[in-house]
Amino acid sequence: MANLEKIELPNQLVAVLADPLLQKLMLLRPSNESQSRVDNWLQACISETASEDSDPDALMDLLEVVQDYIRLTHVRPSFP
Repeated sequence: MANLEKIELPNQLVAVLADPLLQKLMLLRPSNESQSRVDNWLQACISETASEDSDPDALMDLLEVVQDYIRLTHVRPSFP
């Protein structure tokens, strides 16, 4: 457990969405601040992708990443 305390999450927490090891770290060392940062990034990214004249496939790809994140972590992002 002492080594776990030395591991730091990356500044760009979006990496958590695609990296199963970082997802496990967030589960083992939960932090409201880290989860809030992931939630805020997701909200901004989904809003931007859905509202612009972007490729519909880009939104579907993003939603698949979010689905995988939820499936692996059992944490549902909360958007204000």
